[in-house]
Amino acid sequence: MIDLASLAGFAGAYPDKVCLLSHRLGGHPDLSAASLQILACELPANAVVGADDEKLPGAIAVQSLATGAQSAITFRKLENVPRFCAITGGLTSMLGPLLGGLGRSAEFGEVTITGFGPATEEAADPLPTHRLLLQLRGDAHCLVRGEDGEVSLDLTANGGVFLPAGTAFKAKHGAGPTFRLELPWMTPALKDAADARAFRSLLGQRDTVYRPRPWQAGLYRVLRRLRLAPSTDQLR
Repeated sequence: MIDLASLAGFAGAYPDKVCLLSHRLGGHPDLSAASLQILACELPANAVVGADDEKLPGAIAVQSLATGAQSAITFRKLENVPRFCAITGGLTSMLGPLLGGLGRSAEFGEVTITGFGPATEEAADPLPTHRLLLQLRGDAHCLVRGEDGEVSLDLTANGGVFLPAGTAFKAKHGAGPTFRLELPWMTPALKDAADARAFRSLLGQRDTVYRPRPWQAGLYRVLRRLRLAPSTDQLR
């Protein structure tokens, strides 16, 4: 799925360096436009969302791109579809030995599809998870901002990029439809950071520091067990 040379480069870059990769998923039959239309109807009702996180009926999701009603749609909860578990499971089995184990969320993935005209997406805040973005179709020009400054890169079909937690990115897509598979995961340290940030948000504080104070994460978990605070998965 991922080229061996790319795996070696990824192993050297992980966990805190942006890294380009190459893969062979662009021609996978389960990731074609026709298969994604079927997928939209197979997923739970709340698993297909538009650019503004609006829930979309599966039957009209992909068509909404062609009509311009949506600039992008995302398929979530792919663990509910066995054939996609095989794809994302294959990726995690390749990456797991390099990372010393992956977080639970990495067993699942997201497929993001942008529309038929140029579209720009932006994650202004640093990502709370590590993410692997694999371009399946179309092209995108990306600006990635992390601890080492801003990096400009181009993604084409069968290309990809690893984005460490703490990076922000902006992508401008080409004129045609763009398909991308995303694989997010969290390490125990990132989970603690997410819990600590969630605790600070309850106090009305907001920051992007990925060095949590242990007592903040622990107290938030106590509040969550008492059902006085939501899971950080719900805050994603």
